[in-house]
Amino acid sequence: RILNIDANTIRLWDRARDTLVLKFACGTDAENRPRELAVGADSVAARVLRTGKPIAVLDIAEEASYPSKGVVERESMTSLLTVPLKTEGGVIGVFSVYSIEKRSFSEEEVEMASLFASLAAIAIERARLFEEVERLSVTDPLTGLFNRRYFNHIMEQEKQRVKRYHKPLSLLFADVDGFKAYNDHLDHLVGDEILKEVAQILRSNVRAADVVVRYGGDEFVVLMPETDQEEAQLVTERIERALRIWNMSPNIADVRLSLSIGRKTADADHVETIVEEADREMYSKKIHGLRKIPEESSGQNKNLWENSLSGNGGGEARIYEKAGHRDQGAQGSLSS
Repeated sequence: RILNIDANTIRLWDRARDTLVLKFACGTDAENRPRELAVGADSVAARVLRTGKPIAVLDIAEEASYPSKGVVERESMTSLLTVPLKTEGGVIGVFSVYSIEKRSFSEEEVEMASLFASLAAIAIERARLFEEVERLSVTDPLTGLFNRRYFNHIMEQEKQRVKRYHKPLSLLFADVDGFKAYNDHLDHLVGDEILKEVAQILRSNVRAADVVVRYGGDEFVVLMPETDQEEAQLVTERIERALRIWNMSPNIADVRLSLSIGRKTADADHVETIVEEADREMYSKKIHGLRKIPEESSGQNKNLWENSLSGNGGGEARIYEKAGHRDQGAQGSLSS
């Protein structure tokens, strides 16, 4: 052993929760140690994180603020050395080593532990960077949903699962109706806000196991494993209900979605056609149902849909009024 130690742990700083999270433990009972330590507490680990300097404890039993005293006493751990995990961006966590013997750690041992901590910090930071790059490569930056690249990847896995385990698979297509009108009559920032709101509505009304994707532009996809037609229809109704509630509340503009379902039963021969099926149903709805006015829309918003979808200039005025951006031209149109 390079260091004469009997156990060691690594804790990383979770900035969002401002805690030190136990990520690795060797030679000690990790399950009985606290998973998280508050950075603001007076523990050795927290002090090392805040100061960026090593701390050695000759006798843990005499360290009043030590949070895992019961664990180390059962394991006969006596002395402790904790050093910071440092990167160019600052301290990201702490590395702790334990000794059964009651002893002081030499200067050489502190340097050796610090060297190991530096190498570990570099490896951890590189792994985090790789994970972030991977996450960004499959995530839509506007909505935070998965993107089409990830959908293509996960779809291949689901196809194999349907064929192997004979489970149903459903896919929901969602398309924002009249989306061009928002960008034309307001601006692209409003269009972006609408896309983000639609993404949130979809994400909030499906299961954790379902995959919500921004397929492209104003098109979204929800992939629902082990979901039959009846269950998929219930999801559709739940989304429609959430959208009605949103449209009845004060917001920048009313939103309509065209929703269509593609599904494959357990004995489906060609799972690949599920996307085509949903797309055909969507196209049919667009052709036959685009000009249907939402029942929950107010009289003013009915005019919004009639005019914005037909290209009538009055629709622009009503969009502006809904968004709270009435100008002189809009007022003139509204009074005419």
